[in-house]
Amino acid sequence: MAKYFIVPILSTLIGTLFKYSCMNDEISEIKRDLFYWGPNLIVTTFLIICVEYYSKIIILAKAVDKQTLSNNCINSILLSLAIAYIINMLIRKKGWNKEEKRWHLWYGIIIPDVVGMILLLFVMLILNPDVKV
Repeated sequence: MAKYFIVPILSTLIGTLFKYSCMNDEISEIKRDLFYWGPNLIVTTFLIICVEYYSKIIILAKAVDKQTLSNNCINSILLSLAIAYIINMLIRKKGWNKEEKRWHLWYGIIIPDVVGMILLLFVMLILNPDVKV
């Protein structure tokens, strides 16, 4: 579970802290852009699918049922693409607060972040059905 869910979330949090530490000293307030993680988590999900598929096919080729693994990988990719499309449309249509010229808190930041974390969890369960949550 750690390499699929905990590590991406921790790396996102550490990246946020790094972005905050790189901000100009004249900017004293926390910007909403620091918490815009949703698209990054979706990209991380695609990378996890590719790495997991590669490691199971190449390294464990004899011990893994290739047809089941291929089906699980295809299901993960289709789920990720569907979620990426939905999040993209949500962010484009409702995610930007035009009056304040920043991300809308719910539609631009919180909902995409939560959906990205849930997507990571679902892909972990699809690729490794024997993992207990």
